[in-house]
Amino acid sequence: VVFVVYTLFNLIVMLNLLIAVISDTFDKVQDSADHARNSELLQLIVEYTQLSGDKGRENTYLYLLGAKKDEDDEGASLEWKGRIREIAKLIKTSFKESTFSKQEMNEKLDEQERKFRDELREQEKRHHKQLRDELKEQERRLNKQFANLTKVITQRK
Repeated sequence: VVFVVYTLFNLIVMLNLLIAVISDTFDKVQDSADHARNSELLQLIVEYTQLSGDKGRENTYLYLLGAKKDEDDEGASLEWKGRIREIAKLIKTSFKESTFSKQEMNEKLDEQERKFRDELREQEKRHHKQLRDELKEQERRLNKQFANLTKVITQRK
């Protein structure tokens, strides 16, 4: 009887320990989500720059994405501090850093969207012009080859 009770108690403690370890690992992964988001953003910027095809463009932009050390640690160790402390810290900093109203944010987003659409239109125009020029060049070459072929055919007759 004592063995069964001890085994059940041990099983419950071990399951609780397993849940705690998994929960802590999940929180650590969630904590690194900002890094993953920034990496994906950087890859998107690089891909956009490569696909835009503006190699001869006069204004070249340099995108720099970096990380900064959290200054609120005050020499604390790099160990995980726990979910509650991180949530409380996030709430405090988000209230301190929120300087824009919703309307200002929407205006900034609208402006960025307008700039993006304008640049996209310009790139489309350049791309269409380039394609038209290439087609004209190909048509010129084909006409020249056709003229040469007709010349060869008439000479053989």
